[in-house]
Amino acid sequence: MTIRGEEKVVKAGVLFALADTLAAHAIGGFKVGVGFSLLKCRACLATKEQLSTNVGTIIIICIVIDITSICLLRTSMHVYIHIVQCKTLHPENTRELRLPLFKEDSTTYGVNGSSPLNDIDNFHVIDHLPQDIMHVLFEGVVPYEITLLLKYFVLQKKFFTIVELNDCIESYSYSTLEARDKPSTVRSQLFSSPGGKLSQSCKLAQFV
Repeated sequence: MTIRGEEKVVKAGVLFALADTLAAHAIGGFKVGVGFSLLKCRACLATKEQLSTNVGTIIIICIVIDITSICLLRTSMHVYIHIVQCKTLHPENTRELRLPLFKEDSTTYGVNGSSPLNDIDNFHVIDHLPQDIMHVLFEGVVPYEITLLLKYFVLQKKFFTIVELNDCIESYSYSTLEARDKPSTVRSQLFSSPGGKLSQSCKLAQFV
């Protein structure tokens, strides 16, 4: 590179690739539709059933924690082994047999193939594709965390009631920008079925 008339060697590296969940799966070589495989998460080896279990657990991104279990995180070696297994167990000269078996293995492991990004020095999609904070946190983790907090505050410690919380939500002086994302009042059903719009989840998290 020429800088002010002088040839310079500029070295650069890639720290991470930012994308939403589906795009990150696509560029990482994983199944794009997260519901189409047994191992749905690109960051761990939990099965669909384990990820769906939330009674008595705390879900932190992909790590399911309770008293007895912590799901195993994926490593670059896991991904390599899964890709190799999908490809080498079903060689190209048996294409009629290979294609359905490849699809079966690919669907089991949640991988489509290796990502070109893995050819970059000191980069692997397992370590350098951050989670999508907008959807993974505010549509996933945050509603569950809010539910657990409110269960603790309202049902266990009885610091306040749902009625008192709703009065605070309704009477709070929201700014013009905050008003459009004002959280809905809390109903007792929240304790069994957490949820809400993404923007409201953000605001309720700040409020609580």
